[in-house]
Amino acid sequence: MNQGLVVHVRNKCKYTYIFLLAAQSSNLLNIAELSNTCDLSRPTVERYLFLLEQTYVIKIVRPYSRNLRAELTKTPKIFLCDTGLMQMLWLKRLQQEVLGPVFETSVFAELFKLYGTDQVAYWRTADKREIDFIVQHPSTPMALEAKLTFPRAMPPVFKNLLQAGDSAPEAYRVVGLYGEPAGERMIYPWQLGSPDAAQ
Repeated sequence: MNQGLVVHVRNKCKYTYIFLLAAQSSNLLNIAELSNTCDLSRPTVERYLFLLEQTYVIKIVRPYSRNLRAELTKTPKIFLCDTGLMQMLWLKRLQQEVLGPVFETSVFAELFKLYGTDQVAYWRTADKREIDFIVQHPSTPMALEAKLTFPRAMPPVFKNLLQAGDSAPEAYRVVGLYGEPAGERMIYPWQLGSPDAAQ
């Protein structure tokens, strides 16, 4: 086979790979889908993920658990570190309106700057109830839901979290962009680093 053609096909697979990662930002990381779509072996996909994470293009967020083994075996989520890059790769242009996955990615980017990825997780049950972020403060974990528009009341998923047992975070916030906060537990993204947001 022509060597130039082989290189071209390999490069095209790599471009497809990064486009798919951008489309998956804020979602569960599906290594099998990446492997099948890009015609890359699983070890190659995992190696690319490692390199992209080490160069701060992406970050992997693991599920919140007091059990380290559970954290390592359950499916992680993936986030691009730059929402502008995410939109250009995923949508091929910057949007005039903020989209939900882009907003959630921007909230993650702010949490990453404030606390580092080791302190940011997410919570998901077997029946797929999910909270976007768990920030593992030294005093008490903080649950955060990213909502593009502020809801009229606190999301029911927080009640599910509080009923999950002793390991569940007791502090929680909704981070929104549009509309008006309906209570003191609802904040804007720029309030994430304030002392009140951490209580």
